Amino acid sequence: MSDEIYHVVKEYLLSRNDSWRFILGGTVYDARSLIEKMERDKKFRKYIIEEVIKTAVDLLTPKK
Repeated sequence: MSDEIYHVVKEYLLSRNDSWRFILGGTVYDARSLIEKMERDKKFRKYIIEEVIKTAVDLLTPKK
């Protein structure tokens, strides 16, 4: 499942324009550098996938 989510995230990132940025802590990633970091660092990739899942669940959960 996480491999499938990773591929979806990667395809999304590849479709972004050059001005797209992701800020994590004090580090700013563009789409390419974020993909490169996820390719090299399995823990980082797992963290990003977990955050994507949490965000999706949060967006899809009805608010009371």
